[in-house]
Amino acid sequence: MPNTGQFSRDCYNCRQRRIKCDLARPSCSQCLRVGKSCSGYRDEVSMRFRIATMSSFRPSRKMRYHDPDSAKDVDIPSESVQIIYQPSQVWSHHVIPLVLDKFSVGLVDSMLATIPRIISSTQEGSPVYAVCNALACAYLASTTSTTAALANRTRAYGTALRAVNAALGDPSQSKNDSTLLAIWMFVVYEFLSNPHLTAIAGSEEGNRHCRGMASLINLRDSEQFSTQDGRNLVWFVCYCTQAKALIAGRESPIEILSWIYALCQYLKPSEYIMVQACTFAYHCTRLSSQIRKVLTGNLDLLATYSSILQQMDETEKIWTSLYDSAQPSISSIVHAYQGNFQMHLSASILTFLLRAQQQNIDSTAMQEHCIAAFRATATRILHLQGMSQGSFSSNNFNLGWADAVMVYGALRTIATSPISLDWQRIAANRVRAMIKERLGFQLSL
Repeated sequence: MPNTGQFSRDCYNCRQRRIKCDLARPSCSQCLRVGKSCSGYRDEVSMRFRIATMSSFRPSRKMRYHDPDSAKDVDIPSESVQIIYQPSQVWSHHVIPLVLDKFSVGLVDSMLATIPRIISSTQEGSPVYAVCNALACAYLASTTSTTAALANRTRAYGTALRAVNAALGDPSQSKNDSTLLAIWMFVVYEFLSNPHLTAIAGSEEGNRHCRGMASLINLRDSEQFSTQDGRNLVWFVCYCTQAKALIAGRESPIEILSWIYALCQYLKPSEYIMVQACTFAYHCTRLSSQIRKVLTGNLDLLATYSSILQQMDETEKIWTSLYDSAQPSISSIVHAYQGNFQMHLSASILTFLLRAQQQNIDSTAMQEHCIAAFRATATRILHLQGMSQGSFSSNNFNLGWADAVMVYGALRTIATSPISLDWQRIAANRVRAMIKERLGFQLSL
């Protein structure tokens, strides 16, 4: 069974000398400094999944009990303690518990709870199980970086692709919620295996997954909107599609509006917040794309100036309504997700206004407004992650794979934008580092 405790990753010499190892490879700096040959490191995969038996367990002290007849303590030999059930050594027995653990962190009454709910009922051999196996292998490859783990990750990914393709070819399985979720989980695989967020957004594999999810939603009948899990899966697809469009500088696909229209007939009152969220994201990507065309010379700045400011005002009204009506259970997800779109739009408009200023258009007040809006949104997102100015504690970290995917784009925007305050960049990078360390995401800082 997996070891849940922390084992030392230091090289043998540093552990013997009881000093901190810098984990450099192939030889650590501590050994090189004293002129010793570095003895290397332990296999982290075998340490993480080492089977504990009585021969490997050494109690810190002898087990004793008091014998009332002899009035003295009696030692209990370790051989008398037996393990009745031998821990499982089969990798497949660990896949679902590992993936559920990484997906279930922090999910209470959230739309993201759909993910562990479907995974927990999956069977070995199903598409969801195959993708879960790929995620588990990718996580181990990310946390251990061993040759064997990297090879297992590649094999598991190929197996998952074949399993999903087989399900897509089956008229019945292709319409299941589990098949749509399996394709969505490939997004998490990209975060676990690809160090560059822009590469993820622009990769052919990522675009193929998004097109596949969109095709499935269009293929499935209206009953997919009648269940909570079915609706939540559509929101996941909307997020992925819009996030990729934002990073790539494209407009969101217009078919998202038709999905939203179909969803509205089945929504509970508490779900209308997601309608506002996706509508806001659609307008943000559309306006950002238009500004990009102006900045690259494809549209005339003076001719579009008034129109862009008017669209900005209309989009900000949606954002204000979104912030005021967010439900407590999903506010952190919605604000981190939509906050990223709002900050991108503020940065795009600021660049547009600076260009307009070069043509003698006074936009100082609007520039200050965009900067203030960007920083206020960044502060709100960081507060939701337990970060504030002068307080960067990691004790409040409570993200799993799904919500980390949702918030990472916003954290990257805060960390890399020149508009952010210094403390905001530090706090965002702190959360990004914790996501990398605790969840195994390979994204570079």
